[in-house]
Amino acid sequence: MESKQVLFFLAVTGLTICSVSASIEFNDYDMMAQAFCTAATEQPAYVYAVRRNCAGTTPTCNEICTGLYSSIRKDIRYSRDLVECFDAVNVAKRRPTFADNPGSIQPDEKKLGPKTYRYGSGGCTWKENHCGPNYCCCRARNEKKFHVEPE
Repeated sequence: MESKQVLFFLAVTGLTICSVSASIEFNDYDMMAQAFCTAATEQPAYVYAVRRNCAGTTPTCNEICTGLYSSIRKDIRYSRDLVECFDAVNVAKRRPTFADNPGSIQPDEKKLGPKTYRYGSGGCTWKENHCGPNYCCCRARNEKKFHVEPE
């Protein structure tokens, strides 16, 4: 499949992610979910957006995140001791794509683009074998409660 080359920016809470495709590809969904999960955590942590099936036998996000405990801890060189689900998101697929935008004029002004639904911590316990979140937000953090010193 031939695709036009264009710079695509997604800004979420100051985080910019780049892609070079005019159409949204599957890895772009992963990047959107990763940006979402990173922005959603309220404490210092390693954050992972983990794909969750929406069909067939599918575990809860709690089960997915805790099931990845060893892999996540190995990936971060055992620097954190707690792995948990803290949020979940559905990144909608089959959304409209926008025209190239090489200049300052927005060719698709006022058109709806990417769409997400945030489940919050309730997404971590979303029913097994039911569609809902297609990404689990997993994090690895220190077990101690996060505390911000007042200024």
